[in-house]
Amino acid sequence: MSDFVELIQEIYDAVGCPERWQRISERLADRSGLSPEIEWHLQTAAQAHAHHVSLTADIEMLSNTLDRLGLGTLVVDREMRLIRANTMASRLLRDESGLCLVNDRVKATSADGNAALRAAIGRASAEASDAAPSRRPFVLVMRPGRPPLSILALCLASQELRFFEDQMPVILLLHDPDLAAVPGPDVLRVLFGLTMRETELGGLLMRGLSVSEAARALGITIATARTLLAHLTVKTDTHTQAELVGRLMAIPPVV
Repeated sequence: MSDFVELIQEIYDAVGCPERWQRISERLADRSGLSPEIEWHLQTAAQAHAHHVSLTADIEMLSNTLDRLGLGTLVVDREMRLIRANTMASRLLRDESGLCLVNDRVKATSADGNAALRAAIGRASAEASDAAPSRRPFVLVMRPGRPPLSILALCLASQELRFFEDQMPVILLLHDPDLAAVPGPDVLRVLFGLTMRETELGGLLMRGLSVSEAARALGITIATARTLLAHLTVKTDTHTQAELVGRLMAIPPVV
């Protein structure tokens, strides 16, 4: 019985790992001697592995595209172990600019940011099978003296692979205002139907200013700024200032 359980565990542990899957496939190539139970588990795992390979190729293409648009991409597992980083994300990790790499795990450089990032990764994985998740996990990692790093966590696993969610990668889309241009006011107005004042406030918030700082810069009261912020969240279908900034920063610049 223990050999049966260990073999099934070995089959599922190989999902997503080409080398291990190759070994288990060669080992079980002669299926004539397999029990129906082992055969069923092998076929199920094979479907999950094929999906994982396809997903990895899609992520590779996405990462390269976003690199050209000035957005960073990190691919991690649920334990925050780094799987892949594109050029911009690698630079952020190397400079420890809001994020760093500790024992092959991605971490935020602040305790609060790290807790929020871990929660976002967990939520992205849990919502992978939802047909229409209510809110995407946004995180703002604060950095002293610099604009915050905006992070959007996504898991692209399909609903039928819910059983394998622990093995599905999570994509972290990163936007650093210091390294990539923010979307221009015309873009924001067209996309969300913003007024000029709403666009100006959104631009200042994307550059790391607080609501009170943005109010002073615009020469308006804090109450007016908060009203504008409320309008912005409604028009962008967001719920918090952090989510608003994350959504606006995720828009690639138009050149």
